[in-house]
Amino acid sequence: MRLIDPPSRILLKKNSGKLENPNLKNFQQSQIPQNQKECSIKEKIPYVPPIVIDNPKNVPQLLQTLSALTEEIVTGRMISSDKLKIFPPTSEAHRKIQRQITKDGLKSHTFELNDEKKIKIVIRGLDPDHDVSVIMQELARQSFTPELCHPLRHRESNENMPLFLVVLPKIPKSKEILSWIYWSNETNWLTSTKAKSANTFNSQRHNCLTVVNWNAGGIKPKFNQFKYFAQEWKPDVIAIQETHLNPGDKLKLVNYTTYRTDRLTHRGARTALFIRNSIDHYPTPIASDSFENTTIAIILPNSQQITVSSIYRPPHGIISTDELNRIFNSNNKCIAVGDFNAKHSAWSLGRRNQNENIINDYICNNNLILLAPPEQTHFPHNGNNPSTLDFGVLKNFSSGDATSLNELCSDHNPVSFEIDINANIPAITKTLKTTNWKKFYDITKEAILGNPSINSTKDIDEVINKITAVILTAINQSSKAKIINGPHRKLPPRITNKITLRNQIKKRWQITYDPRFKRKSTQLTNEIKADIN
Repeated sequence: MRLIDPPSRILLKKNSGKLENPNLKNFQQSQIPQNQKECSIKEKIPYVPPIVIDNPKNVPQLLQTLSALTEEIVTGRMISSDKLKIFPPTSEAHRKIQRQITKDGLKSHTFELNDEKKIKIVIRGLDPDHDVSVIMQELARQSFTPELCHPLRHRESNENMPLFLVVLPKIPKSKEILSWIYWSNETNWLTSTKAKSANTFNSQRHNCLTVVNWNAGGIKPKFNQFKYFAQEWKPDVIAIQETHLNPGDKLKLVNYTTYRTDRLTHRGARTALFIRNSIDHYPTPIASDSFENTTIAIILPNSQQITVSSIYRPPHGIISTDELNRIFNSNNKCIAVGDFNAKHSAWSLGRRNQNENIINDYICNNNLILLAPPEQTHFPHNGNNPSTLDFGVLKNFSSGDATSLNELCSDHNPVSFEIDINANIPAITKTLKTTNWKKFYDITKEAILGNPSINSTKDIDEVINKITAVILTAINQSSKAKIINGPHRKLPPRITNKITLRNQIKKRWQITYDPRFKRKSTQLTNEIKADIN
């Protein structure tokens, strides 16, 4: 008598006797007869997208005409009082209906058929005026067959953005383009454009103030990258949000003076400002509860003063216009940049809320200027909806430009602001500061009065801000700067190209959550750390 193995034992005996863990799905699939599987594959009908027609007239007659045209039964239903959704039974019927709708001049919308779909990618990081033919030639050199390439335009200003749409045929080779862009080292054509942008960024100094804003999301583990970024781009002012630093942590940058606003009660957020030593300035602490800020005043060679503020508004709570007034009433000219955590149709996509309306109304009612990049600045880790949260607000400035930079490692891109101030900024110098601490002691002894009147927590914050301002001013007055000749240490192109590639791969992972991008990003991060150290 022959024994029949139970199904579970049959599963365990697969793969030349090697044991496998029983799997319910595999077991269920194994019970379906082979001829039934083939039948189900043959009966699978390709999906045909519906067509929505606006303001149709005489719907029964229209459906009858389309059925006669396609020689198929075409059904439809009204989805609102003025929209008809029709369901073509086949792809060929879909094409015939589309041609007839175009011929009759009806308004409609639908989706591409599966067999007509193209592979579309967007290349970013290039100059808006980059030659499209160069991109096409480079793709052709890599054996791709692009059908179309053109820059994307801003929907409000109708100006070219640093985004280029590339359309390729839906063939296996075209799918390799993402791997080529994000995994290979073929970045020379991107790097040359980046170098050109950097040169332009550093050459527009005669009448412009260059401010870079960045939400670091914790600057300590990223400080080495940030340091070399500052040496390469050489901005006049750097505004940082979410430093996540404690008061005892050091934050110094060569040739820059640092100002910080640290939390004393609990961790998180915090703001900072770096300003070049060659620019005359002094700190102007401003108390605020609805947002965090670090603020300074710049003294130009023509004796004009400009207030510059780094702002971080937490996602929760209501922003206070009275506290905004403290910043914008502090000087005749003001610049406030930072992460406002606000999405408004004036500068970003997304659902608006009360705070976004407050900020937008404040800008409009006070005759201020909004300076926001056309590109997105925030690429969240937990979603696929990039937005623009980082922008600037200017008072009494005629013009400026904002650009989102694909640099540094964070869920926020740095944003560069070129602001026309109609004054020459002193040239960049490499200096070494030495402080006369006895002079510092004498200045602070006279300036800081004992036993201040304190009646509330607000009084405590104001006293702390005043003492901080006195200490920083005393350091500036009791310090001397010595100019040091010699070039800055620069990272070799091999490392800077690797950093650029790592940033591109990491942002790709934030959008797709593909573990390959995550692994490659981590590998490159470790290599960069080893190369720098």
